[in-house]
This record gives sequence, structure tokens and C-alpha cells, in this order.
Amino acid sequence: MPLYHALLLGLVEGLTELLPVSSTGHLILLDALLGDHAEAAKTLNIVIQLGAVLAIALYFRGQLSEHARGGSSVSSSAGREAATRLGRSTDNI
Repeated sequence: MPLYHALLLGLVEGLTELLPVSSTGHLILLDALLGDHAEAAKTLNIVIQLGAVLAIALYFRGQLSEHARGGSSVSSSAGREAATRLGRSTDNI
């Protein structure tokens, strides 16, 4: 796989990952347009997806660790209302 294919795939992933469209679908379509059907292209797609997931997890690491510990701070009135409906205490909100 030429380097420019990999760079193009990375660019498409970066642009479409957080949009409400399928970034994986875009990678598959781009592979088809570039005529790259090798296993290396599929492996690169997996690595690109993994990189995007890790970047998002790193960005939200504080919130993820707070939720993993069982605490979640909701500061909006909608959050208080939802907590009340679920029968949860709103003391820490």
C-alpha cells in the first residue's frame, strides 16, 4: 500500500469519526475507490479505528474514570430531573 493511501485513509477517518456518519463505511468506500483489497488495507483500517477510539478515550479520560468509580456529576436541571425520576439522590448534583 502506498504511503499516500495510508495518509488519505487517516485523513478520512479523522474527518468523519465524530460526525453522525459511518467512518468505517467511508474507509471501505475509499479502499474500493483506490482499488486496495489486500489484507494489509483491512489491517490498516482496524489500526486507524483503534487509534481514533484511543484518542477519544484519552480526551475524555477524566470523565470516563469518574463514571468508572461510580460517580457522575450532573449540573443541569434536566440531569436533576432525570435523577429524581430514576429515584436517585440529587444531593451531589
